[in-house]
Amino acid sequence: MKHPSRPSPPPPVVAARRLLAALALAALAGCASSQTMESSIPPAGRPMWDRCSSSISAWCHRQGQGDPTLDRDCEENAAHDYGALADDVARRNYLTAHACAL
Repeated sequence: MKHPSRPSPPPPVVAARRLLAALALAALAGCASSQTMESSIPPAGRPMWDRCSSSISAWCHRQGQGDPTLDRDCEENAAHDYGALADDVARRNYLTAHACAL
C-alpha cells in the first residue's frame, strides 16, 4: 500500500518572505488604526488626551490582561468615547476615571 506523500515544507527563504509580509501587514494595520483613533479626538480635547495617552494605554493593558487585540480595541473605544465628550469637565472626569492624574 502506497502512503500519500506529505508536502515538503517551504524553503527557508519562502518562509522568511511570508513572515516579513505578515509582519508588514500587521504594522500597516496598526498604523491605520492609530490614525483613525487619533482623528476622532477634537482639537479642544487634544492637550489632555496627549498628556494622558500613556495612562489610557496602561489602563487598557490591565483591562485586556495583555491581549494585544483587546488592548487595541480598548484604546480605540477610549479615544472614540473621549472624542464624543462635549466639554473639558466631562473630558477631565473621563480621563481621571481611566487612571490619569490631571
